[in-house]
Amino acid sequence: MYTVAMFIIFGTRTREKVTGERQFYCSKCGTKRDGKQKQIGKWFTLFFIPIFQYEKMGEFVECEVCHRAYKSFEGG
Repeated sequence: MYTVAMFIIFGTRTREKVTGERQFYCSKCGTKRDGKQKQIGKWFTLFFIPIFQYEKMGEFVECEVCHRAYKSFEGG
């Protein structure tokens, strides 16, 4: 008689996801720049693969030149 043991590996992970691109004023660069709109959230993982997002932690815009992050506001 054989016994088979299987381990199920699950957990959570914080993940950044690019949701768009836009222009904004970067105060570090001192001019209008292109930036990536990003969303940060907590994800449930199964065997280290993100399955679903269960918590949205926030949104921000990151300057493509200096990589400084700014809190995202609608309409701006």
